[in-house]
Amino acid sequence: KRFSIGGWFGYGTRDRKWKYGAYAEIYADRFKEFTFRFEHRYDLRDPGRVQIHKELDRNFLRRFLLGRVDKIRSYTFEVNKRLGYFNLGAGLNAEEIEPQYNYAFIHEGNAWSRFRTREIVVSLRYAFAERMAPMFGRYFSAGSKFPVLYSKIRFGEIVNNKNSYIHALAAIKWQKHINHIGNENFLLIAGGAFSRKPLPLSKLFAGNGFLAEDNALYVFGGMQTMLPYQYYSDGFVNFYWKHDFDFKFFNAKITRGLSSSPSLSLGYNLLAGKLKHPEVHHLVQFAVPDPAYHEAGTILNRLIRMRFMGMYYLNFNAGYFYHIKGRFDHQQNGRFVFGIGADL
Repeated sequence: KRFSIGGWFGYGTRDRKWKYGAYAEIYADRFKEFTFRFEHRYDLRDPGRVQIHKELDRNFLRRFLLGRVDKIRSYTFEVNKRLGYFNLGAGLNAEEIEPQYNYAFIHEGNAWSRFRTREIVVSLRYAFAERMAPMFGRYFSAGSKFPVLYSKIRFGEIVNNKNSYIHALAAIKWQKHINHIGNENFLLIAGGAFSRKPLPLSKLFAGNGFLAEDNALYVFGGMQTMLPYQYYSDGFVNFYWKHDFDFKFFNAKITRGLSSSPSLSLGYNLLAGKLKHPEVHHLVQFAVPDPAYHEAGTILNRLIRMRFMGMYYLNFNAGYFYHIKGRFDHQQNGRFVFGIGADL
């Protein structure tokens, strides 16, 4: 009721490395909405991952796409408090970052391939008229009819060259149902990195690509035709839109627990960004999303529905997305996407 402690460890059979972590969390109120958290991690993380809030970050899915990683040793202290419709957070973070791929950061005659950082982190989430439901001794969000706002600012320093920086991220997410038409889903994310000197790749912003070889793992909030480490920038705008039509093509029972009830969704995604000093990054390949990267597609939802434990449905979805540029070339720019969802 008052505190939690825990830890984890794992071993990678391909990189032959141990990873581990431990935490302690203290609860200052009954519903665990005012918390103090201490954490230590020795883990892998993809460089430049955009992280604002756990509702947007999709960290679990991104673990299936790891191909370029940093080894991270971090120490974190956080305070989080819910105040009405606000969720506020503040913390301190210290990291040692060692790229596990060929990389050299060369600036002013110096070359580094590992870095130490120190940061002060401030975060905010605002959801007007958000409904909350109690479960397992906590309150969980039951959604809001209004846009949800997110922001995170990091005031940091690269210890190697005493380079101070500010990372600023902001996002707005809104889902609106229009009777007899369907659901509109909007997500807008923007960020900028400001510093006196150039920043290493791990402190830039990576494009949120979910393409794995020839096919993509579909998730709203991810670029479906883009590889995870294909684009980097120090200032970007990322926009996602999806419309879910209400109508269903048909309803068909396959077996007792298996059915099909497909409906149609349309989607469009945009990424635009800039990078001031691409020349300082050596031994690694990437591009800058300038001009902007556009893609559009369609998804068939609930192609297969499986009743799970008599409580909810697991859905299999499939679709097609196309990177919009030049002449039509399916082989080069088109990708099939697949996803799994759940509903009651």
